[in-house]
Amino acid sequence: MKYPIHKFRNNAYHYSAALRRVFLRKFYGMKIGDNTRISKTARLDRTNPKGVHIGDNTSIAYNVVVLTHDFVNGVHVDTFIGDNCFIGGGSTILPGVRVGDNCVIGAASVVMNDIPSNTVAAGNPARLIRSGITTKEYGILVKNEDDQLDTHTDLVNTPKEIRIDEQALVDFIKSETAVDDTSMNIPVAQTSVDSFALISLRSAIETKFNLVIPDIEWINAKSLAEIASLPSIRQAGKITTRPETQTDKQTQTDAIRLLQPVSAKAPKPQSEGANEPTEPLQGIRVIQPGVATGTYSIDMPQMALSGLSESWMLKEAGNTHWKMIADFLGQNSSAISDDAGDRLYATFTRLSWRASSHLRNVKENDSLHTSATLKRYGASFFFSEQQLQTTSEKIDITMMSTFAKHGERGSNTSLSKGAPTLRNPDAIPAYDELPEFGVQYRAARAAPVADAMPDTLFETEYNLLSPHDINGVGLLYFAAYPMIFDLCLEEYEGTGFNLAHSSVGKDLYYFANAEPTETLVFRIHRESKSDEIFEYTCSLSRKSDNQLMAQVTSYKAIIPQRGVENNFTPLRRNLAAAKTAVNSETRKTAAS
Repeated sequence: MKYPIHKFRNNAYHYSAALRRVFLRKFYGMKIGDNTRISKTARLDRTNPKGVHIGDNTSIAYNVVVLTHDFVNGVHVDTFIGDNCFIGGGSTILPGVRVGDNCVIGAASVVMNDIPSNTVAAGNPARLIRSGITTKEYGILVKNEDDQLDTHTDLVNTPKEIRIDEQALVDFIKSETAVDDTSMNIPVAQTSVDSFALISLRSAIETKFNLVIPDIEWINAKSLAEIASLPSIRQAGKITTRPETQTDKQTQTDAIRLLQPVSAKAPKPQSEGANEPTEPLQGIRVIQPGVATGTYSIDMPQMALSGLSESWMLKEAGNTHWKMIADFLGQNSSAISDDAGDRLYATFTRLSWRASSHLRNVKENDSLHTSATLKRYGASFFFSEQQLQTTSEKIDITMMSTFAKHGERGSNTSLSKGAPTLRNPDAIPAYDELPEFGVQYRAARAAPVADAMPDTLFETEYNLLSPHDINGVGLLYFAAYPMIFDLCLEEYEGTGFNLAHSSVGKDLYYFANAEPTETLVFRIHRESKSDEIFEYTCSLSRKSDNQLMAQVTSYKAIIPQRGVENNFTPLRRNLAAAKTAVNSETRKTAAS
C-alpha cells in the first residue's frame, strides 16, 4: 500500500517546523514555545531577537512581521504572542505589543496595541471585533452550538455607504451651535459660539460623519459657513462606516466586567486580623486600552483629618484618567501634540465625585481597590468612570477632559483648544453624541451660577500658593480647586469647620485658568443645611478681570468630635457678612 502523499507532506512540515524552532531558539535566543509553527516567509526581528516571545501551539502564517526594536528612536523591547494563537498572513506586530492567549489576528492586520486574551482582532490599525472566544492549537476556533456568528464576515467588516448632504451638514451645525443664518456667515468671534462650543462642534461633525478634520483647516475657518465647506469634508464625498455589531457591544461588556474587583484580595474587616500587614501599594496600571485597575493601602500619605485625603484621591483619579488617555494615544504625556506639533495638555472641564457616606469612613491601613474605564467623544473629549472601594466606603468619580495648548507662549490665560492625532481610534469605545455629563457642562458654561444667582452670601480673596496650587506644567492644578474652596469655606463658617465636617462629594465645573501670581475671588451664592448634610454653591473668579474660573457644589457631613466646637454661631456669620459688604464697597469705590 502506498504511503499517502498528504501524510508525507504533513510529517515533513512538522519536522521542518520543529527544526526551525530549535534554530531560532539556539542560534538567536528567541523564546519559541513547543508545537509552534512559524512560516519560512515570516520575519522575526533579528536586530533584537531575544525580545521575541511566542507561546505554545501558536501558528505564525506567511509574511508575518514581528518587531522588537524601533530603529528611529533607538528602542529595544520585548514583544509577546501567547499560546494557541493564529497570526494571519501579512500581519505586522509592532514593538512592545502583547498579544494574549487564544487570540486570532486577521490577515494583513497591523497590531499597534495590546490584544487581550480570547479575542479576535483585525484591521489597520487592528481593533477588537470579537471577544470571549475559545481556541484549540494554532488558533483554531472552538465552535459552540449557539455560536451563529460567521467568522469570515466578522473579520471582513463589510461597510455600508452614506453620503454627506451639504444642507444637512449646515442644519447640523446650526442645531449644534444654536445660531441663525446670519451668524453662519460672520466671524465666529462675533457670535455666541465660544471655544468649548467650537471643539464640541468639531467632535460632533467628526463623529456623525466619520471623518477627521485636519487642524490646519479647522484653525483657518473664520465662520461656521466656512467650516461647512472645508476641503476635508467636501473631498470625503462618500463616507464608509460600519454599524456597531453585537461583538462590539460584547467587547465593551467584557471590558466593564474586567473592572470588577473579584481578582483582587477582598479587604479584611477591621475586626479580623487587625494586626496583620495590609496589601502592598500597587498603584494604578492600564490592563488594556480604556481599562485600568489598582490597589492601594491607605497609609499616612493617603490620609488627612483621620480619613481619606480628598486631595490625594483627586490627584490619583486625575493620574488614572491621564494614564488611560496616554495609553490610548500610544505616547508619553509629554509627547502628545496636535498636527502643528504644539504640545497639548489634558484640561479637566468637569469633575464630580460622591461617597456612599463620607471620607472619614476610610481608616488607616484600609485596602482600597480602584477600577476605571475610559470613553471618548470625537478626538478631544474623554470621559472616565472610576470606582474606589474599601470595606466600608464606595466612591464614584466621573471626569471629563479636553486638550488645551498655549495661545500666547507662557500665558495661562491664553489657552486654546487642541486635538491630538488618534493612531487607533477604535481601541476604546466612543459616544455617538455628547453624553449628558458634557451637555450639563455646556449648559453651565452658557449660564454660569454667578449669572443665575447674582446674590452673594459671602466673598473673600485667595492668593495662590505656587508650590501647592501650580502643577508641573505651570498651570493652576485641577486638584487644587476643591482645596481652595474648602479653605475659603472655613473662613466663612469659622475656624474648626473642616475638622468638624467631612467631605461627601463635589461637582466642579472648570472654565478658565490663571497665572501663578493671580489673586482669586471666592463667592458663596447659595447654601442649604439639614441635620446631616451641608450643601454650598460657590464660584471662583480672577480678581484682575473678574473672569469666572470655576463653580462648585460642595457637600459636607457633620462629624461630631470631642473637643471641637460644632456650633458655628451667628456672630461668625455676621462677621463674614460684614467682610463681604466691605469688599463690595471697596470694589465700587475703585470702579468709580
